[in-house]
Amino acid sequence: MSNDKDTALRAESSNAVDVGAIREELRVYAETNGLQGLEGRTIQGLDPSGMLAVTETRRRIEQLVGQYGADMELVEQLTNTLHVGGIWQYAEQLSHGSPEATVWTVMGEATVSGKETTGDLSETEFAADYKRVIRQLDDALSDPGGFAAVAHEHLITRAREQFVVDDGVAVSDKPEGFLAMAVSGHRSGVVAAGDGLKYVGAAELDFDSVAEKNGLTKIVKEDRGRDVTFYVSGDGADVIKQLYPGFGIVLTGDLGLAKQLAATVDQETISNLQSEESRYVEGVSPRFEPGHGTLLIDVEDVSSVVSESTRAFAESHGYTLKPEVHLTVIGFKQGGALRKMLKQHPELERQVLELTERTDWSFNKTGEFYRVERQSEGEDVPREAIIEIVECSSAVGFITALNDLTGLQLEVQPPHITLATKGNPKGIGINTQDDLGRLAHPIDMPQI
Repeated sequence: MSNDKDTALRAESSNAVDVGAIREELRVYAETNGLQGLEGRTIQGLDPSGMLAVTETRRRIEQLVGQYGADMELVEQLTNTLHVGGIWQYAEQLSHGSPEATVWTVMGEATVSGKETTGDLSETEFAADYKRVIRQLDDALSDPGGFAAVAHEHLITRAREQFVVDDGVAVSDKPEGFLAMAVSGHRSGVVAAGDGLKYVGAAELDFDSVAEKNGLTKIVKEDRGRDVTFYVSGDGADVIKQLYPGFGIVLTGDLGLAKQLAATVDQETISNLQSEESRYVEGVSPRFEPGHGTLLIDVEDVSSVVSESTRAFAESHGYTLKPEVHLTVIGFKQGGALRKMLKQHPELERQVLELTERTDWSFNKTGEFYRVERQSEGEDVPREAIIEIVECSSAVGFITALNDLTGLQLEVQPPHITLATKGNPKGIGINTQDDLGRLAHPIDMPQI
């Protein structure tokens, strides 16, 4: 972000807070996006959806989207889905990273970091908290990579402290309990509110089976201006309120009933999510070589990224599996510029190393395979390889932070791992999306 923009944003944030105008922006955004109760954020403090609704915070988020290489439309979709309880379908992204999830995680950090007042806020308290959120977003813009790394670490650390497992069901008394459960691997859970209500969430819940088991009757009636499904007892008392297919409220506060409902999470959904989880690779270690300016992320267990079907395909087509597999964050081509910078400013080496070590380099396999080939002038045998595209959102924040630190303009290389090679053993070098487009040929998934 330029100094002029930075100065303008900070001057803007020093102005008096018009709570009424913010409440109206929240109302309009909620109405446009089908969200409920967003105006209440002027009592609780802005959350990520609230930040997208308000002009002053949204402007900063749009800049962060550019910094993290995310898509604003996808950020908005993810954020608003999470706002209505759709946490479970995004659990993998939130835990292990995508550019959009990184933006959301940063907004989540801005929601809670440094928050001094909990519970309902007066207008004066909201105004102070609003300025705190602005400062947090400005800090993120000043150091996108560092802020994102801290935000992700805090997300995972907080998750472990937010719930307990009771009869096999995750249960929390914290408002953010669902998020903690999802990023920790649970696919449903119960949040016990201070008013005695029990909130139940999952990708999808079987309300009807619980109703049948407990002698409840399903009815639809108007509630706050819209039709809502309720499950009522024999004497007509409302017992369960279903707001979405994967979100309901046990109005009686019966924890046992809430756990019954949470336990109905669809097994096919769990299987699908577990299949997605098998693509997550966390056993990695960074290898920064200042003498070359290169940064490789070594996979500690090669078997975690090479399936038997991939092995069979590679060997049947004359490829040799690599004994070691790594993700190249900075290759030799871009590494030359970094090596030169470090030679001129040796004091930067320690800072680059610290940035490397505090970054979470875990990544997700995509199942998107390519055959790549290159034959340079004077080479009798072409270089060939099988690669898999991976998702490593931390690379975006890292390169952004590295450029801020060094003044360089390094680019994020197409994230991929090389699984097998044949022919000329020299590396092929895929430094840009243009390289990938010219050299890569998709391999049909059925073959893999």
